[in-house]
Amino acid sequence: MDFRVDLIAVEVALSLLALLFILLGAWQRPNTSLTGAWAVGVLVLVTLGLFLLSSSGIDGVARSFYGLVVSDRLGAFLGLFSLVSGLLVLFMSPAYLSREGIHKAEYYGLVLLSLVGGFFMFKAASLLTLFLGLEVLSMPLYVLCGLKRNFEKSPEAGVKYFYLGAFFSAVMLYGISFLYGALGTVNLEGLAAFAISSNRHGLMCAFGLALLLCGLAFKAGLAPFHAWVPDVYEGAPTTITAFMATFVKVAAFGALIRILFSLPSDVLPALKPFGWVVAVLTMFAGNLGALYQTNIKRLLAFSSIAHAGYLLVGLLSFNALGQQGVLYYLLAYMFMNVGAFAVVIAFGQRGEENVTLDDLRGMGLRHPFLGVAMALFILSMVGIPPTAGFVGKYYLFAAALSAGMPVLAVIGVLNSVISLGYYLRVLVALFMMPEARAVTIPLKGLGAKVAVAACAILVLWFGCFVSSPIAAFQGAFSNSALQPGTITRLP
Repeated sequence: MDFRVDLIAVEVALSLLALLFILLGAWQRPNTSLTGAWAVGVLVLVTLGLFLLSSSGIDGVARSFYGLVVSDRLGAFLGLFSLVSGLLVLFMSPAYLSREGIHKAEYYGLVLLSLVGGFFMFKAASLLTLFLGLEVLSMPLYVLCGLKRNFEKSPEAGVKYFYLGAFFSAVMLYGISFLYGALGTVNLEGLAAFAISSNRHGLMCAFGLALLLCGLAFKAGLAPFHAWVPDVYEGAPTTITAFMATFVKVAAFGALIRILFSLPSDVLPALKPFGWVVAVLTMFAGNLGALYQTNIKRLLAFSSIAHAGYLLVGLLSFNALGQQGVLYYLLAYMFMNVGAFAVVIAFGQRGEENVTLDDLRGMGLRHPFLGVAMALFILSMVGIPPTAGFVGKYYLFAAALSAGMPVLAVIGVLNSVISLGYYLRVLVALFMMPEARAVTIPLKGLGAKVAVAACAILVLWFGCFVSSPIAAFQGAFSNSALQPGTITRLP
């Protein structure tokens, strides 16, 4: 097995750029402009995105580094989603960071390092690669969550995320050790020998897989491991909240896809009841929790939990429709969520992370561009046509019906109806209530406006023109290293 560095060219480029930003931060003087460095970062991300876009149409699978890393169409799509998420966050960041007095070069370096970890998570062909990717993703986020030290909830969010993340990383590593003891390998191909039986090895396999999935469920924000999400999302800088709500979900669900679709077909039916319960708990926990929120960041945090439940519904179908639906919904969710947080940033004031429903009163009429964009993102989260959110939910719930899970599909639709209870409160505050205070939007950065406009356009575009992404996603799994219930062994 040769060392094909070209298979990890994106990760190498991101790592080098991240190190340059961190070194720049070591010599950065107060009030130094970072415009040039920021422009270089944006240019590199755009170039890497175009590279992955061209790679997404290539069939076949390639491995390197003794089979630890796999390169296929699925990884190219997930990598493209991740780069777009990072690019949107970079556009949102300069004006926000300058307003809050935390515009440091290290910020960009840590965001890029986290991207590197995510890439290794969904390109992993080994459980150890997956674990190392998870740690590289998480460590920068622990720091970034506590970056806003003048806001008391930010250090608290960083510490809370660090301790819980470290605990679940240990749980995940413990599960990997059980799988290694039972199977004698940490390669995902070795999961083909996974068996559930009454003998000792069968119990070790089941216990190890359970612990492994618990660790990934924590990162994805799935119930009952979701309690950290509202507190951490509220305390973290809002740009990092948007980054975690989108990119981390892409990485976590990419890793879940790799693991679940490498298991033998006779194991998948045994996992469905557990996944069914987790999906239902996650949807209800997210939507019912959001009903009582007045803080927009906490409301969107609970909303992200519910969306993780919807994604799990599609994943549990283990059919082509569900596969396409999961990828499509990850794409749609990224745009509507990043766009919503960008609007929250624009409505905020210096030192005020807690934008409440009262703060939004009348703002949709006073600032129609931001108001209409926020309304579009909210309607997409509910699943109202012709937005991308509607198409994504249609595919996820249709996949559940085709897989013989009508009750789960009905529960998903019911939760979408429940979500109207809190999403409509945002729209009512924006357009149907008198202004609580006259606020001049302090965020004047062009990048944030570009991020809002791009997300709004793409939410409508992917809602109206569905065929192109769906056609592309059809081959993402059929040309990937891992298939549902089968293993493609490569020389």
